[in-house]
Amino acid sequence: MTLALLMAAALFAREELDRHVELMTGRPPDPGAFVITAGSGDGDGFTIRSKDGVVTISGESLRGALYGVYELLERFGGCGWYAPWRTVVPRRRRFAVPSGLSLVERPAFLWRQPSWYQVRKNPLFASRCRLNGETPDGEGPAEEPKYGGHPFRFVKGLYSSHTFYVLVPPEVHFRDHPDWFSEVGGRRLERGGQLCVSNPGVVAAAARRALELAAADPTASVVGVSQMDWGGFCECAACRAVREEEGSVAGPLLRFVNGVAERIEAVRPDLQVETLVYWHSLVPPRKTRPRRNVMLCCCVSGDYAEPFASAVRPQNLAWKEKFETWTDWTKNVILWDYTPNFGWHHAPHPFVGVFDRNLRYFRDKGGRGIYMDGLSV
Repeated sequence: MTLALLMAAALFAREELDRHVELMTGRPPDPGAFVITAGSGDGDGFTIRSKDGVVTISGESLRGALYGVYELLERFGGCGWYAPWRTVVPRRRRFAVPSGLSLVERPAFLWRQPSWYQVRKNPLFASRCRLNGETPDGEGPAEEPKYGGHPFRFVKGLYSSHTFYVLVPPEVHFRDHPDWFSEVGGRRLERGGQLCVSNPGVVAAAARRALELAAADPTASVVGVSQMDWGGFCECAACRAVREEEGSVAGPLLRFVNGVAERIEAVRPDLQVETLVYWHSLVPPRKTRPRRNVMLCCCVSGDYAEPFASAVRPQNLAWKEKFETWTDWTKNVILWDYTPNFGWHHAPHPFVGVFDRNLRYFRDKGGRGIYMDGLSV
């Protein structure tokens, strides 16, 4: 962040504190009663200490400082942010914090992003809920500097899912390079397939395009490189041989992603490359492992009414076994969970009864972040 953006974020944390204290007591806090500091890290943790009448809120980052303000207001002021249109600020004679307080908090997940409509459309509400996500359409708290940014931001155009045709567009390349695209049933598919991930030319083209997009968005830190949201995986001899060797579609896919990540790292070692562990690619490969700069986005599937930690149903046991194999290999993992009822959107999703236990399970397996797919539009 530039100095101007840092100042905007720091001022906003102070404004939020002063605004809520004044709503509570009818007057702003005394000068010097509260000190807010922020480190330069990416973590969202914070420390709140009270000594000699002075309360110090120290954040690991600007987000951490802001979240420390909200924790202070919530815990000791009784404030509550229940919806964008429903904020509760109790009236008090004075806003008091216990003397000698030493409170340290760090979130279980570095990245916390539901795509639920009211969160996406109301970044202030999202920030007050300590959600720090970004969205493909440029909404959410990560998009406004005063909310403190995002721990890792995806390159514009290369978000967290289904980017093959962004990296290697068929309308640009198919005429000259049909061999870059899936062979299915003996013919190359211009649309409705995937990339021919065993083709070295595809690796080079995808890495080149990813670096071009990253250069146009220099503050981003993650590049999404992932399969399209359908089947059509390549059946050419080379791809088929790798799939048979690895025992999984994930084998050739991960080799491709690793190849792209290696080329990106040579130019931009600061970038991570994210890919999906999803649907056809859930089964871990026998041999290939993700490179150090590859982040896995594991998509949840199974019976959503049963918690995964104590699973007994076959579909949940099967997903859990695959997921835990991936997390044994790397802790650079984020989760993609599903919260809408796709069969009938007006009905509650069965995850509501196990949501808390699944989050703890994901945390215990070392997940770095969680995205809650909520059909936000």
